[in-house]
Amino acid sequence: MSLTRQKRVTNIYTVSLEKKTTYVLPPGEYFVGDPTYFIHYNISSNIKSGHYALPDGRGFISLNAENGVWRGSNNYFYGVESGLFGIYSVDFGDRRNYTGDGTFHTSKSDVKVEIISDGGMIIRTNDWNLEINMSDEPYVSDDDDGYDSVS
Repeated sequence: MSLTRQKRVTNIYTVSLEKKTTYVLPPGEYFVGDPTYFIHYNISSNIKSGHYALPDGRGFISLNAENGVWRGSNNYFYGVESGLFGIYSVDFGDRRNYTGDGTFHTSKSDVKVEIISDGGMIIRTNDWNLEINMSDEPYVSDDDDGYDSVS
């Protein structure tokens, strides 16, 4: 019998992204990146593209994304290995899982997320803005031979 307590993760509800192109998440702290780099494994292993939210609005938006490395408007390079990318409330994450890839942002105002039709998202708050456009070729992809640089 194990004496270690497992942290219980709240059930989440999902809404299809196909119904809307703009979503609003409540003020708070968010992780932007591949969910496997931060989100609890028991959640990230079951995430598909979509909008996930608790009744109070906390949640996240996850998109299908080509594996590779993408540059955000903040000049940060975002790696994608799971085929998913998004913005995730830190309530669903575990800093012990954080690999150093992805960024953290805090907003005191609502977080407006616009889905780019060809791939990616634009995130706007009163505190910061970020665009990750995945409609172009990635800076580095799974097909690369490892000799390309990301500069």
